Amino acid sequence: MRVAFALILLVFAAGCLNGNPTNSTPPQTNSSSTVIETTTTTSTSIDVSSFTNASSCESVPGKRDRDTCYENFGIESNDSALCEKVMDRIKKGVCFWSVGKATTNPLLCDRIESAYEKDRCYEDLGALMKSPQICDMIQNDDGKDRCYLTTAIENSDPATCRRIKQEATTENCFFAVSLLRKDPNLCDMLIDNATKTSCMFNISIMTLDATLCQKLGVTAQDSCLLEVGGRTGNYTICDILSNESLKNRCLNDAAVAGKNVGTCDKITDPWLIDTCYQTIGLALNNSSICDSIKYPPKKRYCYEQTGEPEKAKRT
Repeated sequence: MRVAFALILLVFAAGCLNGNPTNSTPPQTNSSSTVIETTTTTSTSIDVSSFTNASSCESVPGKRDRDTCYENFGIESNDSALCEKVMDRIKKGVCFWSVGKATTNPLLCDRIESAYEKDRCYEDLGALMKSPQICDMIQNDDGKDRCYLTTAIENSDPATCRRIKQEATTENCFFAVSLLRKDPNLCDMLIDNATKTSCMFNISIMTLDATLCQKLGVTAQDSCLLEVGGRTGNYTICDILSNESLKNRCLNDAAVAGKNVGTCDKITDPWLIDTCYQTIGLALNNSSICDSIKYPPKKRYCYEQTGEPEKAKRT
């Protein structure tokens, strides 16, 4: 789901989480994080890529080369039985993780010896399969919370948000799911007032629902009504705004959105009335609308742009 993915990126970019389980990949045995531990096991004296099948691995002399052979064929063929033949625990873990991800088999994560990598494997598979039940298998609380967050967003499931222990992550979860479901009632689950207001504001705009705007504080309500009124072209929404300047802006936006010159007439600011007429006149390429403009330079420009050069000269 494109929207869900975007929201995940939004939450992560806010700096509320560490890591990205949806993009995690099995560690490479020659990565810098495992240089000390794997220096003696990653270098090979035999080009195992030249072997045509896994049965050739048994004849490979040397444990490290044989392990590399079984690991490569295990991952290439998605065969966990070949992973089992790998002796080095890191290579074996990489093999099980890779095959588990490729075959969407979380049971293979349990065969990884390292507790950290096992948790990473479950987190990866939980996100991939959108399964909070797989997230349950994670021992580390931070990893488990990340997994729950990802699956909750992917499934638009507020119930999964309730499994999260960290309050900040829970807030992010309910916020994201509220927007995905466009459900203002879920905004009430938020503790932080600013986040709750932002949640309600965003859903009001997404649904173009002025009644939701009216549940906000004055400042947020005005911004919300201005946006909804302008987008919908419904000038009656503008009447709810708290001051004349905002009402005029709203009426102008509503008039332009609906290409309705009648709404321009409701504006009390003379300059903005002319701007309203001019914008609609140009949009409709209708010089008769230019007739209502009072300010000569605006009227002249309107005539010029709507194909009435003679009228423009006389203005």
